[in-house]
Amino acid sequence: MAGPQEQSPEPIAWLRSPAADLLIGCGAWTLPLLLLNHFLSNGNIISTSFVFYFLTLFCNNPHYMATIYRAYGTATDFSKYRVFTVYVTAMMLLAALLVHWAPVLLPLLFTIYLTYSPWHYTGQNFGVAMVFLRRNNVSPSRSLRAVLKWAFTASYGMWFLSMHSVYASDPRVMTLGIPEGWALAGRVTLLFVFLSLGLYGFVNLADEGGLRRVFPALVMYSTQFLWFVFPTLLELATGTRLPPGFYSTGVLAFMHCAQYLWITSYYARRETEQGLHGAQKAWHPVAYYMAMVVGGIVLFVPGPWIVSRVLRYDFVQSFLIFTALVNIHHFILDGAIWKLRDGRIARLLLGGGSPDHTNTDHEPESMIATIIRRLMGPEPWARSLRIACTLGLVFVALVDQRQYFLTLDTTDWSGVRKAIEANPSDSRAYKREAQLLADAGDTSAALAAAEQAIHLNPRGDAQFLLGTLLLRGGLVSQAYEHYRQQEKLVRPDLSTFVNTGVLAAQAGDLESASQKLEAALSIDPSNREALASLAEVRLQQKRPTDSVHLLELLLRDIQAGGLKAQGDRALAARAGMRLGNAYAVLGKPELAKLSFQNAGKIADAAGLGELSLQARKELESIQ
Repeated sequence: MAGPQEQSPEPIAWLRSPAADLLIGCGAWTLPLLLLNHFLSNGNIISTSFVFYFLTLFCNNPHYMATIYRAYGTATDFSKYRVFTVYVTAMMLLAALLVHWAPVLLPLLFTIYLTYSPWHYTGQNFGVAMVFLRRNNVSPSRSLRAVLKWAFTASYGMWFLSMHSVYASDPRVMTLGIPEGWALAGRVTLLFVFLSLGLYGFVNLADEGGLRRVFPALVMYSTQFLWFVFPTLLELATGTRLPPGFYSTGVLAFMHCAQYLWITSYYARRETEQGLHGAQKAWHPVAYYMAMVVGGIVLFVPGPWIVSRVLRYDFVQSFLIFTALVNIHHFILDGAIWKLRDGRIARLLLGGGSPDHTNTDHEPESMIATIIRRLMGPEPWARSLRIACTLGLVFVALVDQRQYFLTLDTTDWSGVRKAIEANPSDSRAYKREAQLLADAGDTSAALAAAEQAIHLNPRGDAQFLLGTLLLRGGLVSQAYEHYRQQEKLVRPDLSTFVNTGVLAAQAGDLESASQKLEAALSIDPSNREALASLAEVRLQQKRPTDSVHLLELLLRDIQAGGLKAQGDRALAARAGMRLGNAYAVLGKPELAKLSFQNAGKIADAAGLGELSLQARKELESIQ
């Protein structure tokens, strides 16, 4: 007798297909894309910066337009989210005017954007996980949902502590300056929270619905691990720390935007096919996508070009203002419109019965949607206008891409000149011109180009370049004065602190030199030039004990590298000489003698005859 027929397991309720949902929706392509990005970045095959800037036209920018399409599409949606579609939008426009007028506010605005962006990613990842759980009839309890949400939040907290516990050398970024020790302890604690809460949550979910139904959400959780937790493990293992803008540009931003388009286009298709705004009609994915591409260009590209060309305003500064504000507007609007507790959203994303058409069959269009519908109509004037606008926007986008490519770290002199001709208000082009002129040995022309970049944007990183060029040209007094004035406009970076400290010491201002070099070591405790210079300052300040401590740190760091490079051997020999002098001042002749002997041996091995002779003279004076 045949046994009862076994029931096949219920298939997973995918949104599109297993491959698309896992790779794009749940981020399973994260590791391959990160490895590819690393390979391309280190292989000098192609500029990954340009690749991802080019992809913004087809992925990043359209994803912002998808939010606009969702919020402004109907009068009901427009009115429902009026606080965001009208008042928040008006605030963003006013903020754009304010920051253009008072660029001192740009670092604050840009830091808000960089801090908010990963939180937005986290919320979207958590939302996608919930969609897959509920589509597959796994409904976490309120408490279990909170457990998973806290796990995702903990991973974001790890990144937040990482960003805000380091000194931001980028003048456009501000950090909270959380003490490094506290931040590390907090990140390790949050790592435990992420892993333990995630394990608890998914074990319980698997018990409820089976591992198969939970699998897509589990993949999403692993993606959150790779995006936010793995960088902490990488830093602990190798000391490599990701820059603040890592989550807002490049490969992670691309993956987030692709994920957003994946789910919003699915929602728009379902909304169209089920006739939520009138009669049911066919879904045209190409038309939808092209509208998002063109709309994305409108949001990002023309604004900075118009401001820079018409008002002679720095293009880079204007671009950053537009980028930050469009993103912040998107974050706020997106957080308001995508709620699974909204009945219509739940029906379309989670599946189930057909939506209730009672109040939606004749839902009125918003004014913006009406204008768009008229423009997208079959009338000849509308078609001609569409073609003209599209061609114009595509042209502007191509000009923008060309400008970005020409201002990269290129050695093409003619390309830089073309960039300046295309937009004389682009500080990137003058900065790159200054670098090329300096490499060619034309210091005076390089200084003029750097000063032109500073004229366009006094608060930009061209200030750092000008200081370096002044030092390279031997204009020491001008360099020192420049660094002193620069601090009033731009927060110093590591090299600025070191250079200012060295120059202050040469000028006899030991107190100022001490402050600058200490600031440099607070950013990078192993910076060799800062250690050596501060040790010399301490010796001049009659603080030989402090000098000995700094020189011993320096020598340990150099010797850890094996003294393979000629520069390392020369630095070690000089540090050994200074250490001997410090011990001599402390009245420790034996230690001084040993230091001079070691310095002499290193100098002999490196072929540094003058240092070797000096070491022998110092030994003779002690004996």
